[in-house]
Amino acid sequence: NMEITFESVSKQYKSKYAMKNFTTTLSEGVYGQDVRTPGKAFLSQIGYMPQYPVFYRNFTVKDFLLYMCAERHFHPRSARPGFGT
Repeated sequence: NMEITFESVSKQYKSKYAMKNFTTTLSEGVYGQDVRTPGKAFLSQIGYMPQYPVFYRNFTVKDFLLYMCAERHFHPRSARPGFGT
């Protein structure tokens, strides 16, 4: 049985912690599938949020939501306020 352990891992940006004293042990088979061919189920579990969204500086909130809908192949009406609530 192969394991990797992370003990008390912290990441700090100036005075703010992104992660503080994170500890976990990952055993063999945690990921369970080939990440080179992830498929939609796997991709729906991950995301990316840049700290400084440089590429979208001039976007309004609506512009950004419309862009994200296009990226994920959602209908543009998904960007309307209150959708999914």
